[in-house]
Amino acid sequence: MGIEGDDLEAIAKVLQLDPVHVPDYTDIRVALDVERQEVMVTLHDCVALRDDPRSPLAPLTTTPAQPGFEHMAQAVDPRARVVPVSPPDGAVAAWRVTVEADAEPVEPHPMAALVNLHEIVTFDLSARP
Repeated sequence: MGIEGDDLEAIAKVLQLDPVHVPDYTDIRVALDVERQEVMVTLHDCVALRDDPRSPLAPLTTTPAQPGFEHMAQAVDPRARVVPVSPPDGAVAAWRVTVEADAEPVEPHPMAALVNLHEIVTFDLSARP
């Protein structure tokens, strides 16, 4: 994917690549706010939420803490923290991602290894000759 670095921009890009985010089925938006030094992840009403109460997105509306987002962010920077926040208008759930410079880095979750195992961060999708 050509994602370089361990900053919020890299975290935002990795979160956008979550395989659960299927266009036209899910509506999960990832927005980087450089000025506020945060990434906002918002879940909006979508087919996936209405389609099946057992879909992978269903817990996102009932369980505020989402360790999956945090593990993905921490695979990029182990000082990343993800906290649930009140969703903005039009969203059904939201999370704020920050990197705490003074925070003690966490040990990577075993699932975080998948981010690097499958070369999600460094895989090059550019056109091949």
